[in-house]
Amino acid sequence: MTIRNFMVLVCLYISTQATYAQFTGTNPSTLSDNGLITGKLVIGTSSYPSFTNARRLTLHRKFLGLPAQGAPLHAYTTGMRFTHRYSALGTNYTDFNWDIAVTHNTMLFHSLNTNTTIMNLKPDGKVGIGLNNPDATLHVKNFNSTKIDAHLEGFTLIDGAQASLLLGAQTGVPYGEWGIEYNPGARGLNFWKPSGASAGHGNYYLFINDNGKVSIGLDPTAANTYNGDYNLYVGKGILTEKVKVALKNTADWADYVFADNYQLMPLSDVDKFVKEHKHLPGVPSAEEVQKEGIDVAKMDAKLLEKIEELTLYMIQLKEENEALKAEVEQLKTKIK
Repeated sequence: MTIRNFMVLVCLYISTQATYAQFTGTNPSTLSDNGLITGKLVIGTSSYPSFTNARRLTLHRKFLGLPAQGAPLHAYTTGMRFTHRYSALGTNYTDFNWDIAVTHNTMLFHSLNTNTTIMNLKPDGKVGIGLNNPDATLHVKNFNSTKIDAHLEGFTLIDGAQASLLLGAQTGVPYGEWGIEYNPGARGLNFWKPSGASAGHGNYYLFINDNGKVSIGLDPTAANTYNGDYNLYVGKGILTEKVKVALKNTADWADYVFADNYQLMPLSDVDKFVKEHKHLPGVPSAEEVQKEGIDVAKMDAKLLEKIEELTLYMIQLKEENEALKAEVEQLKTKIK
């Protein structure tokens, strides 16, 4: 290939590249073909510092001072706009416009159609949805009182040291009125009141242990909290209008006392037992109740057992009394 032919080929290549993606017209110019940028592209004012710090695409705006009150978003932000033209019937159309904009300290996702900033990101890592100044890593505004503001499907994990779900900050308290957390030390789900709560703060108002046992107003880490094989442990008592206790079978009730083969303890033996132990036979002592508590159903059955035994003792005494009365009448007849 001669030098002349080589130079012709070079000129042809340059001419094809030069005509690629040409801009035509003035203010605004129009891209008339496909474009390919292999370097860095900066869009914005000519005062951009240096291409050294530029990304493949850099949007730049130099802004001094604060915008006028109520100024539109584009007046004081750097950003991109996405416009989607939609037509349901192919005739009338609607443009849906979305802006991704940046101010000196915030990145915003903005709907131009409703002039609403949907989400913003702060340089300190805070994200706000529906508000401009988030006060937490994720801050979601309550838009209204009738629709759900957050909907999480599937597994949602709240984890980390002292990770809690806090409720009730609308009352003005700093951390809410109630907290729900998994307490790894006590090994269970803890319902607690944070510092600053209007009714005071504290732990273990309600606690669900890993083993399924539930305590109210008790310290789950104390050694004697979960004594016995029960599911619910309550401190300071229960006030209720109605309690109904069911038995597993009829043998747990005291009707067996009236069976013909029931061995009723003689009163003399009862007297001896009471003098020695200071409580009725078969009834737990005060020390046992303090240590182990009582089963309400079993205790009711035991008390009924003692009432029925007392009834039998009274029947025996009545029979003995009637027999004595008959003997007295016979003696009176003989004396006469």
